[in-house]
Amino acid sequence: MDILDLPGWRLLEAPLDGEGYRLVAEFLAEPDTCQRCGVIGRLYRHGTHATTYRDSPIRGHQVRIVVSVRRYKCRDCGETFRQALTGIREDRRMTERCAQYIQKQCLLDTFVRIAADVGCDEKTVRALASQHIEHVDGGYLPKLPEWLGLDETKIDGKQRLVITDIGGRRPIEMLADRDRRTLAGWLHRFKDRSMVKCVAIDMWRPYLNVCHQLLPGVPVVVDKFHIVRMASRSMESVRIRLQKRQKAAVRRDWLRSKATLNMRASSLSEKQRFNRDMWLDNEPDLAVAYRLKEAFYDLFDQRVFRAAAHIRPIAPSDEPLDMLMVCSTCDARFHTD
Repeated sequence: MDILDLPGWRLLEAPLDGEGYRLVAEFLAEPDTCQRCGVIGRLYRHGTHATTYRDSPIRGHQVRIVVSVRRYKCRDCGETFRQALTGIREDRRMTERCAQYIQKQCLLDTFVRIAADVGCDEKTVRALASQHIEHVDGGYLPKLPEWLGLDETKIDGKQRLVITDIGGRRPIEMLADRDRRTLAGWLHRFKDRSMVKCVAIDMWRPYLNVCHQLLPGVPVVVDKFHIVRMASRSMESVRIRLQKRQKAAVRRDWLRSKATLNMRASSLSEKQRFNRDMWLDNEPDLAVAYRLKEAFYDLFDQRVFRAAAHIRPIAPSDEPLDMLMVCSTCDARFHTD
């Protein structure tokens, strides 16, 4: 089997040295037409130039193709040019299949490791990856799901909007930021938005405003995580307020209680439960806040609540200065601000 496996090429030798495979080869096809004036049969050889190209790894080793590229000169116009090599990307000094290998791996591995496997510069991997991602991005046409999720994650120090298909349990888009204009611009790409049945958001107000503007009548639900987190924050604010009243010598003990109080009661070890009970017995105000927090979490552990209840925002026109929430099970209303 020809280890080179490139049509129009002939392998001369393939030694394995300390850097990997060094494939010495030659390209057989020769031009007969001048690239400048187009005359046929007036070319002659005008020396060679040894060039090295990178190829995709073989058996875990880097691969270099060394070829003496011929130069030609036209007797009529004096134009000098190099032999055109098939299967080679001259702009990257590598084979086409090596560039394809890098673009395939760039979605699976780090640029540094790919560059080390191939034996090229990391900037080359980065440039090829950018081209590939732009190509894939241009052909990606996401569809609006029935159950739309809006949340964010921090990447490179900035909040990025993540749009998900909740029913399919998969992300469908990530936008540069979570601003109202960015989300509105993305939704405007879809002329028909009637398929959306529900939107799940956190408590970022621009999400709610855009949904009411561009998805009128579609229920907007605040997800469980951001609802129950308010209970923990409320208890933590009580703990901090009481801690500030203490003397400096005992504030460290209050700080140590933070982790235990924020854990769910069911997750505590026997020793942690003992320490928690002793602490709350001596701090009645903190005990009230802690038990209210646990009671609020327990609501979401009830099967009836999980099956039938959800908390949704009422339209901003009902409460223009605040986000008013209503529970479908008990019809209780509360403010998020």
